[in-house]
Amino acid sequence: MRLTGELDLETGAQLLEAIATSQVVGAERWVIDCRELVFVDSGGLRALLATAEHAGGLASLTLVAPRDQLRNLLEAAGLVDAITITPA
Repeated sequence: MRLTGELDLETGAQLLEAIATSQVVGAERWVIDCRELVFVDSGGLRALLATAEHAGGLASLTLVAPRDQLRNLLEAAGLVDAITITPA
């Protein structure tokens, strides 16, 4: 999955709807390409956490190339070590 632009309360709701209606069943890992994601607020973080929960927990979520703003948000929330982060 690739996210672009901003992930906030409004777009986070769209992400949650897309996840809820996805037909991906039994996936062991969700990989989210964050290279084009320029901003994430607390609503967007909530959506990412809900995505992780849908995938089976934080350990099931991989973020690809998140920008510093998202990394800082994850660090402030104490989640940077719980989610797999990979370079581009």
